[in-house]
Amino acid sequence: FEVMDLAVASPATVSRIGVVYITPGDLGWLPYIQTWLATKMPEQLAPALKEHLLALYTTWFGPAMDFVYKKCRQPVESVPVQFATSSSLIVQSLVLAESGFDFALPEEKQRALIDKIFGYSMIWSLGAALDSKDWERFDEWLREFLEAGEAPLKLGLPHSGTVFDFSVDLAAAEFKPWSEQVPEFQYDEQLSYFELMVPTADTVRFSAVARRMITMDKPVFVTGVSGTGKTVLMQKL
Repeated sequence: FEVMDLAVASPATVSRIGVVYITPGDLGWLPYIQTWLATKMPEQLAPALKEHLLALYTTWFGPAMDFVYKKCRQPVESVPVQFATSSSLIVQSLVLAESGFDFALPEEKQRALIDKIFGYSMIWSLGAALDSKDWERFDEWLREFLEAGEAPLKLGLPHSGTVFDFSVDLAAAEFKPWSEQVPEFQYDEQLSYFELMVPTADTVRFSAVARRMITMDKPVFVTGVSGTGKTVLMQKL
């Protein structure tokens, strides 16, 4: 049966039902992050650093998500918990020894690196869902937002370009341009014209993000108008 509310229901009545449905709007995205931190993050990560990650989400992620919903355009709109899921998977894919995360570093250095990873995850979860025309708007707002207040989040993002132009280098613990990772084009005369793909900063960054999700056995949704290289990009992974 379905009721409007539980105003006249006793605890005994509710307990006999066995199920209480809470709408996504009432529940929000934070319980997902709390469960993820408790169950999915590596055991080598100190409890204090997990608490730090939770604090990052509660302080920065919600306002950034609000900006995306109110001021930006999404070709395909995402629900809040999906944004949180995407961000958490990016973090999880990087906070791994296999990805180059050094758990032997002093806790303070791990904390600084986690800050950068978290910032990167916001860029490629919230920002990646936007129409490319809104990238500059998101870039300007995010930089100003992270530097505001008494305790700014210091990511060390270069001032040139946009936040989408940089990836986290775990070994160097800094942001480096995607353009530095573009391989040299090697022409293969045996390939047809339609099989050729000239690597660019765009192909490198989109491939890198997609590849991280695939290594986590998670699906990737690629959207865009016809003729922008979506199929070729996926075929070249």
